[in-house]
Amino acid sequence: MKFKLSLIFFFTELLAIYPNILFSNNSAESMYSNRQFFRENNGQVRDQNWLPRTDILFSGKSEGLIYHLKKDGLSYQFSRNGTWKQNDHELNHKNLLDQKKISPKSVTFYRVDVEWLGANPNCIIEKEGQLDGFENFYNVPQGTEPVLNVKSYSSIVYKNIYHNIDLKFYKMHDGTLKYDFIILPGGNYQDIQISIKGGKIEINTNQELIIKTPYGIITEGTLQVMQAGKILPSRWVINSENIISFDVNCKNNKSALIIDPPVRLWSTYYGGGDEDFGNGIDTDDSGNVVITGYTESTAFIATSGAHQTTLAGNWDVFLAKFNPNGGFLWGSYYGGNNSDIGSDILIDDLENIYITGTTKSTILISTLGSHQQNHGDGGSIFDDAFLIKFDKNGNRLWGTYLGGNGYDSGHNLITDSAGNCYLSGYTTSLSNVSTQGAHQIVNGGGG
Repeated sequence: MKFKLSLIFFFTELLAIYPNILFSNNSAESMYSNRQFFRENNGQVRDQNWLPRTDILFSGKSEGLIYHLKKDGLSYQFSRNGTWKQNDHELNHKNLLDQKKISPKSVTFYRVDVEWLGANPNCIIEKEGQLDGFENFYNVPQGTEPVLNVKSYSSIVYKNIYHNIDLKFYKMHDGTLKYDFIILPGGNYQDIQISIKGGKIEINTNQELIIKTPYGIITEGTLQVMQAGKILPSRWVINSENIISFDVNCKNNKSALIIDPPVRLWSTYYGGGDEDFGNGIDTDDSGNVVITGYTESTAFIATSGAHQTTLAGNWDVFLAKFNPNGGFLWGSYYGGNNSDIGSDILIDDLENIYITGTTKSTILISTLGSHQQNHGDGGSIFDDAFLIKFDKNGNRLWGTYLGGNGYDSGHNLITDSAGNCYLSGYTTSLSNVSTQGAHQIVNGGGG
C-alpha cells in the first residue's frame, strides 16, 4: 500500500506500518547513525492519529530501509521524496549567506510485511547488548507525557518462536541487517512458514529470493545453512503466491542448524532505452556508491547540470552516484566523437572520483596541460587508455589519454594516502607508455 503525505510538520523519524503511518521524534543524527540498532518502543511510536502502536516492539534503520519488529513478524518500509521546495527562513550552517535548506513537498511510502505463520504467540523476546545512553521523545499529543529513557540494543532474540527454534536479529559491522533461524535439536525447520505481503516474490538464477516492489528490490540472498561447521545444500521454496519456506538436505537431527539468509536491502536499474553496461563500482566512507560503464542510451543517464548531459559518440562512458539508501544523486556521460568505455572507478580518501577505460574519441577526453592531450594514433584504428579525475560532486578536475600507436586499455585503479593514483592495464603500443628509467621501457612483445 502506498501513502502520500503533504508534510505540514517536520518529523525527524517517519515510520509506517499498514494500515497506519507511525511517527516518533528524536534527533536525526541519532536516527541515521549506524550505531542505532534496535530501538525499543516504549510508547513513542504512534499512528497518524497519534494513537500508540503497541504491536511494534522495536524499530531501526539499515542502509536507508526502516524496519519494525513485531510479535509475529516484521515490516520493511521504503520512502521516496517527491518534488522539493526551499525553506527561505532556514539557512544552511555551512554557508549562511548563499545556501538554503530544502525539504520535500511530499513523501510516498511503501511497505512490505513479513509474517511468521504459526509462530508461538508466547515466545520470549530477549534484548541483548544494550547500547550506552538513551533517547527522549517530547513531540507527543497534548496531554500526553513524553517518552523518556528509551533504550536500544545490538540484537534481539525470539526464543522458541517455533518449537525448539529461535530467531535472532542483529547487524553486521557495516550496518547491514541480518537474521538467523536457529533450529535446536528436536526442532523441525519445516515448521517455518513465512508469508510476504506487499511484494512479488521470485527466485532468480542465482537461487536468491527477491521481493520486487515499486520502489526497488529486497534480496534475501542465496540460502546458507550451517550444521556443525559444515554448509548443507539448501534452497528457497515458494509454496504459494506469497508463502516461502526452506528445503535443507539434512540427515542429522541431533545438531543445531543455523539458517542464515543474507539480506540486501535495495537495488536499482540504471539506464535508458538502449544498451547500458556496468563495469566498475566503489563506495566512500559515508556509504555513497559510484558506478561506471558504458552506454548508447540517449536518456535517463545524465542529470541537469552534469559535466556532460548528452551522448556524444557511438558509446559513451557514464558516471553515476547514489546515496547509501540507493537514491540517485547525479549522473553524467563522458565521451567524445567515437566509442568510449569505462572499466574501473575508484574513490580516494578525499572523495575524489577516478575513472579509467578505453577510448577511440579524439575530443572531449583530455584537459589542457594533462600528461597526454592527444590520442596516440588519432583514433583511426586503436583505442587509448584514459584516466579522468572528478570531485565528489561530479565536476571534472582533469583528464588524460595514455597510449601510443597500438591498442591501450586501462583496467584497474588504486590510490595512496598522498593522493597519487596508480593505473594498470595492457598495451600493444611501442611508444607513449613507459617513462625514461622505468623498469621496462620497451614493449617485450614488440607490439
